[in-house]
Amino acid sequence: MGGIHGHSERGVVNAVFEAISGHPNAKELMEDLLGRIVLWENRHGVCRRSLTRSNYRLVDFEVHIEPSLSDFGDPDVLILADYQATDGGDHMKETFFIEAKIEPFLTSSPLTKQEVEDNRQGQDPGSLNAWDPPDSVLLAATITGCDLSKWNANRIDLWRALSGHTPPDTEFFQTNKSTILHELFLKYRFYERHLRQDANFISPPHNEALPAYGGENPADKKRSVGSNPLVLRLVRRLMENGSAVRFVSLTTDRSPDSKDERSWPMGMAVAHRFVKMWEWNHLTGNPLGAWYEISDLLSWFDIWDWTHEHNLQRLQDSLIDNEDAFTFWPSCPVDDLKDLMAFLNRDGVDNWTARERSYPWRFLIDYKGDPCLTAQKEEGFTRAFSISVRTGEGKTPRIVTEALQSKGLSPTFAIRRDNQGNLTGDMDGCLDCILETLAKP
Repeated sequence: MGGIHGHSERGVVNAVFEAISGHPNAKELMEDLLGRIVLWENRHGVCRRSLTRSNYRLVDFEVHIEPSLSDFGDPDVLILADYQATDGGDHMKETFFIEAKIEPFLTSSPLTKQEVEDNRQGQDPGSLNAWDPPDSVLLAATITGCDLSKWNANRIDLWRALSGHTPPDTEFFQTNKSTILHELFLKYRFYERHLRQDANFISPPHNEALPAYGGENPADKKRSVGSNPLVLRLVRRLMENGSAVRFVSLTTDRSPDSKDERSWPMGMAVAHRFVKMWEWNHLTGNPLGAWYEISDLLSWFDIWDWTHEHNLQRLQDSLIDNEDAFTFWPSCPVDDLKDLMAFLNRDGVDNWTARERSYPWRFLIDYKGDPCLTAQKEEGFTRAFSISVRTGEGKTPRIVTEALQSKGLSPTFAIRRDNQGNLTGDMDGCLDCILETLAKP
């Protein structure tokens, strides 16, 4: 049977927008996806775009995958959206520059040594603002969910352990590095030159080249969109769409809890980096209101939820196929996962073990050390976990799959709870079939 498989970052990004373009309710899907975007600079709870656009509906959009902006780089995705007021009144146009990474923001664009050392430890989290360096230990605890109060090593070692490399010096961001922060920075410089309309900002003529990093370094060549007709046509189209622009990081960072009324240290730490990026590249003026305040997060975790809510099976398959390519912050074991392991090992023999850090959306479950099942926590009291037999090579999952098929059972099933909250297994007997099969010599 024929099929198309997209691999790694480019493959899953393409799969997201292919799923939208081929869907009969494409506008509904796109509006829902854009509505999940969250402001990085967020001090009091969560500001999702679905709330800020509550009086508007998406009526049209166009998507460009990796279009060229010449010297300003190629955004991974460019979305031009047209909203109309629900009362049938005015239209509002908006442009989204999306840079995608299948890793966290601060892995792609790491904290510098100075930022880690100049932390704000002990200060009131409610006083966070983008001009203050982040409390690096509080930030690490926030993104991992772990208690780091007993961390005895220095903060540089902590961030080396979390990100896999030593925090760099500020010079790392003073040249064109392929980081998500730097790519968005170049798109902002393009926006300043060609799209920004502000009474307090005088944009130079469009045919002039722009020194992206302030021009102090002789290697800082001036940048322009050049003379390629394809690029110029896109620039004209962007100018037609207006100056309302958002810069979106599509990463494996989790969005904050919508019920959390406190400040979001992760968001404020990233906002701080947008401000520092301006300083590191020797630019004059104040970026407030035109840089970090229009920079957003779209989480791959949100996309995973979005695929399930709209039953986008091919996209789900693409994300699962590429799970090994994603990286994400380590997290502490989930209590519910311990509950599941106790249920599977209820005969007193610890045959089942879970690798809670193995995949970003699901947990990999081994049987006697051999990867066998995946578990995804479900919302609601009665349906605790969605369980699937692991796809791919491996003797154990192959034997389990064959046993299920022989009885006409599905390789995906739900493990539920009873009215007292105790796990009871599935209703179709899939788990019993698996346990019986694995118990055979």
